Amino acid sequence: MASICRLQLVWASAAVIAGLASAAACAHAQGQSWRHGVIEPKSDAGFQVMAVRSGFAAKQGLKLELPYFQNDVIALRALLVVHSVFARAEFKGPQDLKGATMAISAPNATPDMIGKAYLAQNDVPASEVKFASLGNDPERYKALLGGIALATVISIEFLPIGKTDGIKLVARGSDVMPKYLRLCAVTTGKLLDARREDAVRFLTAQMQGYNYALANRDEELRITREIAGIKATDPRPEFMFAEAARADTGIDPKMPIAIAKLEWLQEQLVKAGNLSQPFDVSRVVNGDIRAAALARAGLPR
Repeated sequence: MASICRLQLVWASAAVIAGLASAAACAHAQGQSWRHGVIEPKSDAGFQVMAVRSGFAAKQGLKLELPYFQNDVIALRALLVVHSVFARAEFKGPQDLKGATMAISAPNATPDMIGKAYLAQNDVPASEVKFASLGNDPERYKALLGGIALATVISIEFLPIGKTDGIKLVARGSDVMPKYLRLCAVTTGKLLDARREDAVRFLTAQMQGYNYALANRDEELRITREIAGIKATDPRPEFMFAEAARADTGIDPKMPIAIAKLEWLQEQLVKAGNLSQPFDVSRVVNGDIRAAALARAGLPR
């Protein structure tokens, strides 16, 4: 976070999908691409790519590329879905984790933060728990099935299949950390100065893509299964669409910037030692790009 002053948040929301807007900081040129990093495809992949698949980026005159990252630390905290605490059937309560293994991803990534928050809320010292960094969600789910870990933090999308595998939901991430900012699009201030118009085009396409995906469930599900290689019998895409469509915690196509959640998250980072001191959150927020995109997307403010 040492270079936070050189970064700018262009939107944030308590929704289900997110990504990292990144590109070389240079002037707009014909055919130059805009690279938007996203977490590797899962059961909500249709939402991630709808701006491209339905032609909204092309209509904005933007060549949008979507490189994949394995986790949210690699993608500069581009958070994806609602992660939650799951455990094997023999798990009876938080105290069972003392001396046991909890599977996480990279340190300070979403699973790590939610897992440690769950432990703290239940008076289980993190020093008494063994943490295993096991990469992505499917790998951590397999760690539960194989008995390597007693508990883990993975996407809520595993709830439908976990029931048949003897894996149970222990706590939703939204309950453990209700103010946790799960989504953000981050880029550099230098990039926004050099390619402001492209940034507006990108956010416009994203807003339109999210809005279209929510209104076209069957298409979103078809694209999700195609991209993520999910079988027709797997219930996760339908489950995640329902999560995305929730009015309280689902996707908001207007992509609002949640300042209060940013301030809360900053407090937690200071307490955890990730930040040495608080700073003015408004310094890293750019609302002008979003406002311009919102007007162009034709969505109500």
